[in-house]
Amino acid sequence: MNRIGIVFLSVVAAIAPAMVCAGPDFEQGRQNGLLLAATVVPRQWVDIIVDQCAKHSSTTQNEGARAVESWIDHNKLDLDTIDALLAKYRKSVPLDPNPKKAQDLTDSIVQGISDMANVQIQSNVSKVLSTFPEKEMSAACTKLFGAISSGTYDIRNNQPSAYALVEAYRRASASEAPLVAGGLYWTENSDHTYAVFKIIAVSDIGVLARFYRDKFGSPPKDVNPNELRMVGEKPGPGEALGLPVMGFKAETIRAVFSPGLIKTVLLTPKDEELVRECNAHSSSYL
Repeated sequence: MNRIGIVFLSVVAAIAPAMVCAGPDFEQGRQNGLLLAATVVPRQWVDIIVDQCAKHSSTTQNEGARAVESWIDHNKLDLDTIDALLAKYRKSVPLDPNPKKAQDLTDSIVQGISDMANVQIQSNVSKVLSTFPEKEMSAACTKLFGAISSGTYDIRNNQPSAYALVEAYRRASASEAPLVAGGLYWTENSDHTYAVFKIIAVSDIGVLARFYRDKFGSPPKDVNPNELRMVGEKPGPGEALGLPVMGFKAETIRAVFSPGLIKTVLLTPKDEELVRECNAHSSSYL
C-alpha cells in the first residue's frame, strides 16, 4: 500500500473513536478524512517542488511563485467545494460538542496528514531533481512548474477518491441552480477548461441555451457577454463548428453540464431573434 493510502487509513482511525465504528457515521468519517487530505496533499506537492527548486536555483523563485498562484486559481472551485462539504460534515456529525476541542482534533488530523505525506513527497521530488545536472536545474524546474499549471498535482489527479466526492456534491448542487432566461452559466469542458452558455428561453418543455466558444482556466466569476464569441460564428484556426443554440430538457442540461450560475443579464435583440428562429423551426429538446 502506498504511503498516501496509509495516511487515509490513519485519518479514519483518528476519527473513528469519536463515532460508532460502523454504518453511515463511520462512512462520513472516512469521507471527511479523504477531504481533509485533499486540502493538504496536492498543495504540499506544489509547495515542496517550488521550495526545492528555489534551493537548487534561486532564479526560479518568481516563476515558482507564479506556479503557486496558478495552482490556487485553478483549484479554487474544488477547494471551495471541499470547504462546503467539510462544513456540512461538521454540522451533521459533530466530532465533539466543544467547538474548540473539535477544531483541535481537526487541526491534529491535518497536521498528521501533512507530516506523513511530507517525507514521501520530499523524497520523490528530490529524486526527480537529482536526475538533472545543476546547470540544467532551472529548465527542469520550469518543466515541473508547467506540470503544476497543467494540473498534474491538482486535486482531481492527486486525490481521485476525494475528487469523486467533490464532483458528486457539485452535481447535486447544480440540480438546485435556477434555470432562468438571461442567466449566464459556466460549465466544465472535458479538458478541464471552462465554457459559458446563456439561457435565452425557458418553457414547460425545457430551455434554449446559447453557447460561446471562449475557454477559461477556472470558473469565471464574471463575464461580459458582449465580449464572448458565439459558437458557429467565424471560427478560428483549429476551432470546431457547432450549433450556436440548442434546446434541452431541464434535467438534461443539469445532468450534462452541471451549470454554475454566474449572473443574470437582459436578453438582447439577437437572443430574441434566435428564440424566434428556434420556435419557427419547432426545435427539439434533448
